[in-house]
Amino acid sequence: SLIDFMLKFLPSFLGYLDGYTDATAIVIARSCPTPMAQTLALTMSSTYLIGVVVAQWVVVAVFAAKDPSHACLMKLLHMDALSACVSLPKEMQQTWYVVNAVRTLGEDVPQAVQQTLFLIYVRKNPFMLLSVLVSVGSSIKAVYDAVHRRLVAPGVHLDLDDLDFTDCGLDAGAIGAKLA
Repeated sequence: SLIDFMLKFLPSFLGYLDGYTDATAIVIARSCPTPMAQTLALTMSSTYLIGVVVAQWVVVAVFAAKDPSHACLMKLLHMDALSACVSLPKEMQQTWYVVNAVRTLGEDVPQAVQQTLFLIYVRKNPFMLLSVLVSVGSSIKAVYDAVHRRLVAPGVHLDLDDLDFTDCGLDAGAIGAKLA
């Protein structure tokens, strides 16, 4: 159904939208001539450069690239639906936490605070408000993902001994041995 589809892919869309709205918020702040707006444009740009480009795309990406399942890298690239379908090795659980923490603390929270300051002290802007809401939503999703991520992806375990392949002339034990 459409609702199932949206629930699976909305988090990835939210991540992409977050990056877009944060970048656009910088341009909006830069276009306002007030000193406060110019200061916020500079701090938002700095936060984006440090929190996204350096922290996520360089530092965390190095650790995420070591994940043999690629789940951490997928999450880092906002492929939330795909990363949820992959089993995460136990030794990569700490990296999973780091990916979500850096996104929350290095990008979402600072951007939401700065954009809120813009809304309060410079001017009300509906797109800036949308960016704040998306940052907060993205941050909540990242914290939820960090806390609730199972190591084994849903649907991975299949007990072939419970299946009856006799009508097909197949031996379930032999099939299980080949898959193991």
